[in-house]
Amino acid sequence: DRVAVRRVRTLLLRQGVPIHDETGWTLATTPAAAALMALLRAQLAQGGVDDWLSWMKSPLGAGFEAAALRDLEALCRRKGWRDTAALDALGLPLWREAREATAPLAGGPRKLGGWLADLGRALRRLGPLAEVEGGGPLLDALWISRNPWAGSAHEQVIGATRLRPDEFLAWVDATLEAAQFSPQEDAQPAVIITPLARALLRPFGAAVLPGVDAATLAAAPPRNGVLSDADAVALGLPHLAAQREAQAWAFAQLLRLPAVTLLRCSHAGAEPL
Repeated sequence: DRVAVRRVRTLLLRQGVPIHDETGWTLATTPAAAALMALLRAQLAQGGVDDWLSWMKSPLGAGFEAAALRDLEALCRRKGWRDTAALDALGLPLWREAREATAPLAGGPRKLGGWLADLGRALRRLGPLAEVEGGGPLLDALWISRNPWAGSAHEQVIGATRLRPDEFLAWVDATLEAAQFSPQEDAQPAVIITPLARALLRPFGAAVLPGVDAATLAAAPPRNGVLSDADAVALGLPHLAAQREAQAWAFAQLLRLPAVTLLRCSHAGAEPL
């Protein structure tokens, strides 16, 4: 569950706990991507007050006056404003500054190269994204800090593809989801985040398994695309029962550790568990 892992990792990092994550990361999971996507949703998807405050409080808004930002948020909460029209009419200096910073992204469809150039212009007016975790690789992946080779397919696509604002937002999201990211980590982490299969016979002092129950411990059916699970069993190929047994053994091995904490959900949506 990438959402659960992301939340756990964020909470631990806030407390200064050194972490080693073995679950695999994409650029979309980084703080830099979260800040950028918040900005793009606010500007390109006609975001409301919450969307704008989200990126203004992110590292991209590091240059905004902290007291003015707190006052702006308090005003919006007190008035119950959800739409940005009231803020546009009020014309507060901080709000005008945020609008002006994102102005290059306003308007309609344009070539992908134009979108990237305008995004680069907007980012240069805001907090330095390259200094945020994942910022450097993100700028590379989006062709903001580098140029494609002359005559390459990338250059042709960037120069020829015309996108609406919502299509550019979707392109950025898909690009960040597809790009792998390896965060810099401490040599001796206090916490290791790892899949169950990689925890087998490792000397952990304690284990925490969030969300484990009879439904989520089991592996997904093998994706062979042609054979049914029964055919896979007959041919001696990996099958669902074998994967479930392997996970059960890995789970049993973890129960031998000095301390084990099991966290389970009480509800799956509206359905009690």
